[in-house]
Amino acid sequence: MLGTPAINCTSVSSLARQEEDLRQSSDPKYSHLNEDLHVEVTAFAPPSEAHARIAYALSEVRKYLIPGEEMARLKNATVERG
Repeated sequence: MLGTPAINCTSVSSLARQEEDLRQSSDPKYSHLNEDLHVEVTAFAPPSEAHARIAYALSEVRKYLIPGEEMARLKNATVERG
């Protein structure tokens, strides 16, 4: 399981701005930023255990796929640490 990186809110918004600038650039090196993101989650186990593993994996992945939720989570983590 990956931990939450220690990033303050200023650097998160700065990274978001930088990503948006790269997304709008015509540089082919960053063209993948304009494409859809695909994630595959698989589990090899008996059905009930596989279902539980996939449910847990999807709940973890979801945190990083929805930008608004991730930004709020990082802000809350920063406030709690400070």
